[in-house]
Amino acid sequence: MQLLKYSIMVLIGSISYGTLSTMMKFGFMDGHSSGELVGSQYLVGWLIVSVLFLFSFKYKVSWKSAGLLLITGMMSTFVGKAYAVSVSELPASIAVVFLFQFTWIGVLIESFLNKRRPDKNKLIAIFVLFIGTLLAGAIFGQPLSGLSLKGVSFGLLSALLFALYMYCNSQFAVGESSMKRLFFIATGGMLTAVFTTNPVTLVTDLVQTNLWYYGLLLGTLGVLVPFFFFAVSLPKVGSGLERFFVLRNCLQQWSFPSSS
Repeated sequence: MQLLKYSIMVLIGSISYGTLSTMMKFGFMDGHSSGELVGSQYLVGWLIVSVLFLFSFKYKVSWKSAGLLLITGMMSTFVGKAYAVSVSELPASIAVVFLFQFTWIGVLIESFLNKRRPDKNKLIAIFVLFIGTLLAGAIFGQPLSGLSLKGVSFGLLSALLFALYMYCNSQFAVGESSMKRLFFIATGGMLTAVFTTNPVTLVTDLVQTNLWYYGLLLGTLGVLVPFFFFAVSLPKVGSGLERFFVLRNCLQQWSFPSSS
């Protein structure tokens, strides 16, 4: 039961993160840059998380744990920036296909770091997921020559960074409470987003334009929801393809017995 719950939380977080491409497309149409959108996403998301954290009253955390979680948050911002460039260059349905290649990339990373080759079942699942994401994005209906090389490159980069982020989230400071992990990961993401853009211009645009609207949407669906669900669930089920096997096994345990 617990494994099923945590696996569903990973799924919800991934789905929430996958909605960002459409919102970013609308933001680009309104004249906002990728830096402004990503900056507003992490700044507004951090403000929401901070308000929640104020009511948790559990502030004590070791310097090591805080540092590792800040690094995890920094990684998430780099994911957002690479993904935003990909979305600006490619159709939203194609950009998200490249992002979700993090699944098999995560398996390769874990196999390399753990010095253990993926078994046959994982290899088959990787192939199925790879073909499935291509079909879901209708990439076979797109002329490859028409795809931006820059968009494809940054899409694959966002997948690599996302796989690294998921791995860090599942390994770093797993003994800390979920709210602490959420707060420090969001803080690391916010600081990276703000200091890699013009903070004065960012705040000015948030106050004077409709950037606050995109910041609220992106911050909720791109920071609060996925960060919370990942902070709670990834230490329980892992960062790679294992979570899909966990979900499958749990569903099998809950399946109804066939009638005799």
